[in-house]
Formats: sequence, C-alpha cells, structure tokens
Amino acid sequence: MKYNHTSYGFLVDDISKAVNFYRDTMGFRVVRQSDTFAQMNSGAGVAFFFWKWGHLCEHLGEQAMSRVKHRVQSAIRFDRPEDVDAAYEELKAEGVEFVAAPSDWEWNAHAAYFVDGDGYMWELYCWLQ
Repeated sequence: MKYNHTSYGFLVDDISKAVNFYRDTMGFRVVRQSDTFAQMNSGAGVAFFFWKWGHLCEHLGEQAMSRVKHRVQSAIRFDRPEDVDAAYEELKAEGVEFVAAPSDWEWNAHAAYFVDGDGYMWELYCWLQ
C-alpha cells in the first residue's frame, strides 16, 4: 500500500491562541475551528491543523499519550474506512504498535493512531459522511 502524508499539525493546549498567531501573524486562513481542533490553509497543499492535547488524552488515554514525545502529529488520509483498516492491518503486520485501533470517532473520522519509534504521533484516517 502507498502512504501519502496529507496532514501535519501541532498538539496544543489552547486552540484559540494557536489560531490567533497563525492567522494574524502568519496569514494562514482558517478552514474550520472548534474548541478542540482547527484546520488552516497554509497554501502548501498539505492540511495544517491544531488539535487540543487534552482532547486527545481524554479520548486515546493518558497512557497512550505518554508515548508521544513531540507535540506534533502527522496524518495519512484515505478515502474509505476499509482503506484505513487495511493500512492498519498492513502496518501492524510490520510491527507497528498502535495506541488506538481503527474506530469511528466523534470528530467525524474513522481513524487509527500510532506513535513511531522517535515518539511522533501518526493518524490514519478518512472522513465519515
């Protein structure tokens, strides 16, 4: 399977603070924003987002998040939940240890999460309709 890095973001404590800086100082355009997540258009062709650290801790668990050494997350977007599941199975067979298996999450995504050997968090996801 081919994996395309489609998104990157920062895991932050304050979404509004991050959005204010990147919108007002850096000139990025807000695509969507909530209390726990924001996506911006940086003009780079790759989605740029902020996700509230506490929200991830709440949903993935403190133990899982303790493996994250850098408050940076990368993501690979797929078109269908079946594609996420297949990527999960393929990577798991290669020895990747996931902190969350594929599931439908309240943020309208079917996603799985892992932390690589250097402590960077990754998401395999597709948007749900």
